[in-house]
Amino acid sequence: MDSARPSCAVCKAPKAPKTCALCEASVCKKCIETLSSSAFELLPVIPPELSHSTYCVRCYDAKVADRMNAYLALAEKAEAVYFVTRDYNGYVHVIARHSARVAVEVCEDRRVTILRMAYLAAELGFNAIIDAKLQSFAFNLEGGYQSSRWKGSALPATIDGEQLERTSLLRI
Repeated sequence: MDSARPSCAVCKAPKAPKTCALCEASVCKKCIETLSSSAFELLPVIPPELSHSTYCVRCYDAKVADRMNAYLALAEKAEAVYFVTRDYNGYVHVIARHSARVAVEVCEDRRVTILRMAYLAAELGFNAIIDAKLQSFAFNLEGGYQSSRWKGSALPATIDGEQLERTSLLRI
């Protein structure tokens, strides 16, 4: 047996080249669960236990799977959130609004900025983000290059979506 590579903690396979990021157990390729770096991209702050890319099956089932399912359900709701900018001059029937604005400070993409605000609104139980303000800003990278980032804020609200759709405003 190869002493450099311990056996898999899950299925006891002789070679386990991977390591679980939470319990640090050696795991073989077929017993490891991997997450992409964008798995929880809409969360404002990613908890430390969800920020890793490799998990053993036990840790994934115990600490990640339920939170991933809840996140995906809320992300699906965020896709259906209405987006109304500050410049929209039509009528929007607002049923209820939140007392504070939601904000995204730094994001690399305009659409992801909108989706993050929509995720926060969906998390609060609202179906729209109104009075939205998006702004791009440039910053210098090393080597003299310049890149842009986005920030935005919006007011979560519950609106009459049917009325808004009749006025032909599309969802994000």
